[in-house]
Amino acid sequence: MLQGLLEPDAGDVVIERPCGLLFQSPDSQILFPTVAEELCFGLEESGLSQLEANQRARHCLEMYGDPGLWNAATDSLSEGQKQLINLVGLLALGPKTLLLDEPLSSLDLPHSLGLSKTLRSLSQRLIISSHNLEQLGLCDELIWMEAGSVRAQGEPSRIIAAYEQWAHNRC
Repeated sequence: MLQGLLEPDAGDVVIERPCGLLFQSPDSQILFPTVAEELCFGLEESGLSQLEANQRARHCLEMYGDPGLWNAATDSLSEGQKQLINLVGLLALGPKTLLLDEPLSSLDLPHSLGLSKTLRSLSQRLIISSHNLEQLGLCDELIWMEAGSVRAQGEPSRIIAAYEQWAHNRC
């Protein structure tokens, strides 16, 4: 619904579109054989010339990633590098909101810490779907969804405590 792919059954979605969507699995999002092609594709599709797309993509890779990856083959990248390239590609498009589906789930500790640091530095609104309670504790607000409905909403420590109690009672 946040991406505009589905309409809500009731109520309204009040968020500026388009949003950037970062998939859980980095390989699900990568389409091209090189980092340069991957980063420029969305920019060219949005109407930028090849030169403009190239300049913006390089700038974003320098700001948020590793400029040394520009000519790298995407299939040679680690999971963490792929996730970072996917994020850089989204940031280059300039969305005000990023939708992140389990953004750290397949990453080793160094890449997880690096991506977490990058995410915390962003000015965009972040909407994170995760089961990682430690990661969710860093959020400003949580919405606990259960079976398609909102079970609770509010301050992270309160929602996490309620969720943990609920989970213990189910076991």
